[in-house]
Amino acid sequence: MNSTSLNAWLETLQAVAPPQGALLVGAGPGTSPLVRWLLQALPGHVCLVEADPNRFRSLQRNLPARAGWSLCCETVAPSAAPVPFHHLSNPAENGLLPLQALQKLWPNLRAADSDEPRPGTTLATLLAGSANATNWLLIDCLPAAPLLQGAGPALGSLDVVAVRVVLDESAAIPSAQHATADTLLKQAGFRCVHREPERHPALALALYLRDIRAAQSSKQQHIEQLEAELLELKFRARQQSEELAKAENQISIIQELLVPANPS
Repeated sequence: MNSTSLNAWLETLQAVAPPQGALLVGAGPGTSPLVRWLLQALPGHVCLVEADPNRFRSLQRNLPARAGWSLCCETVAPSAAPVPFHHLSNPAENGLLPLQALQKLWPNLRAADSDEPRPGTTLATLLAGSANATNWLLIDCLPAAPLLQGAGPALGSLDVVAVRVVLDESAAIPSAQHATADTLLKQAGFRCVHREPERHPALALALYLRDIRAAQSSKQQHIEQLEAELLELKFRARQQSEELAKAENQISIIQELLVPANPS
């Protein structure tokens, strides 16, 4: 990954949508270009998440405590249910994807240890637990799409999203491919502004910015839908009111008929 090019794009996004708080999933040992950029940009609140305990210990050593920053050893997953965590010969690729899924990209990759179940933590949980508003989400691991699904409505509070993705469709990893994440993020109101390739040509970091025009259009459609529903409710209420008045009138007539006439 070209740090110079990536930094230029991140600085551009910073000018458009200043990071008030950032959540980085897949922080590794704390030496990645994204971590280095966050140290430079210094958002008010940063949460760095790493699932691998060994890499997390390196992260703790490499990043001394600083105000507003927190380090979490959590396995981010689509739900809170236990998920298998795969240990591989390249620790940077440890995670939710099994060896067989990654061997198309890394033919020499091998299993380093037995898989183990881990309790999952969703992005929705992490974003809800932020001490301050988090408007930047950075996912520097695979697969991005299931993790994004675990964010739920919390995606609506974000301005910038970066996801590590697979560009090569022949790799046959649907949950990690750019097209899958792209569909999810477009539905959430984001548009891809840049893809920064990694050293491996099949991998990249895709940068997304909230599409203000799309968001405004979506809000307008929602308003129009609510207005239509309100008109429908008013129409039904009027019908019910008319039917109630008719029923009361019929009851009144029947009651008059049932009352015996006074003898003369």
